[in-house]
Amino acid sequence: KIDSIKDLEGKKIATSYPETLKEYLNRNSINATIVNMGGSVEVAPALGLADWVCDLTQTGTTLKDNNLIIIDTVLESEAVLIESPFVKQSFFIPTNAGGSLCLSVNQGTPPLRSE
Repeated sequence: KIDSIKDLEGKKIATSYPETLKEYLNRNSINATIVNMGGSVEVAPALGLADWVCDLTQTGTTLKDNNLIIIDTVLESEAVLIESPFVKQSFFIPTNAGGSLCLSVNQGTPPLRSE
């Protein structure tokens, strides 16, 4: 059972955002090991690589698919379009990049899938 973020103490946390996570841990006086991953962070607990994950989420679907629950939000983000006064031609690249960087913990062993 998770009572507070202090339960992170001494744990391994997988993330693709090690500097942001480090700042969060320092701000909350928590000593934990950061496991830097380049992607697919949500599978780290199932593979025995980490106890927790800190990952970007928009809808939470991938977290649910891997039997993870959000414990705390590290930061909120949003995608914005910024126009430069120095560019003569404008263009727009659509994106769904907004989301939250969240700490999540495994609720149990996630289902392993072969797809």
